[in-house]
Amino acid sequence: MSTMLAVLLAAAPVSFDEAMSLAQQAPRVDAARTAVTQRATLERQVGTLGANPSVGVQPGVRANKTGAGVEVLASVSQPFNVSGFGEARREALLRERQHDENDVRVETHAVRLAVASAWLEVWTAQGVLREARLEREVATELGKRIERAAEKGALTRADSAAMRAWVAEAHLAELSAEGEVFERGVSLNRGLGRDASQPAAVVEGLPELARPSEPFLAQSLEAAERAPKVERARSLAQAETARAREVIASKGTWLQLGALGGREGLGDVIGLATLSVTLPTFEHGEREAAPLVAAAA
Repeated sequence: MSTMLAVLLAAAPVSFDEAMSLAQQAPRVDAARTAVTQRATLERQVGTLGANPSVGVQPGVRANKTGAGVEVLASVSQPFNVSGFGEARREALLRERQHDENDVRVETHAVRLAVASAWLEVWTAQGVLREARLEREVATELGKRIERAAEKGALTRADSAAMRAWVAEAHLAELSAEGEVFERGVSLNRGLGRDASQPAAVVEGLPELARPSEPFLAQSLEAAERAPKVERARSLAQAETARAREVIASKGTWLQLGALGGREGLGDVIGLATLSVTLPTFEHGEREAAPLVAAAA
């Protein structure tokens, strides 16, 4: 028995159900879940104002005919969006989070399909290997008999040469089958996120799969509207639309409230309230919103 085959037999065989269970914790799936968690952690800290307060200081000197003195003016202001920016931002965050969650479902679904396919490929390769080993054993045994018969003159040298060729081909087929089992087993371990330097082995029994009934098939077709890829596409369109609304709202009307106070150079103290409005007269966010609307479409 070859070293490669010994490694294969030493590995604990994996059943189809075990492979499907391990696929739930595959690195790709785990990474997608981690991304959602980390994003949610930061999103809980996202503010809805969309702008930070501004603080300013204006030191200087004032002088006139009566004298001179140090003058200091200080101001603080806070912009407020009155075009629904806060609500649009919360909506965009919600839609993006839903899209990320759908991404996890799609990734899980894709990994499970890949693992299922890889498991069946390993199962097939192991079956081919068993048949190749059996053929090699039969060819070897028959080859010994042919050689003995040829030595006694019962068969010709051509018969003996043809038999040796069959034995060599059977041995080559067995080696090829071993290589296929090794390659498929490594692919299965890689898909499961296990040590891919060693191949996986699978149990001989196939999973129990009942033939689907016609009502079940009909329900499956109806459920296609809720399939992971469809849900991801739908959630992506909703997220892009929400981001477009957020961008447009950010270019809307802004109200800036503040206060100004200070000491004039000759000792007078002043205090003023400030109010300014930024009107969306020329810029409405079309440049930023255009690719988002296109992506949603």
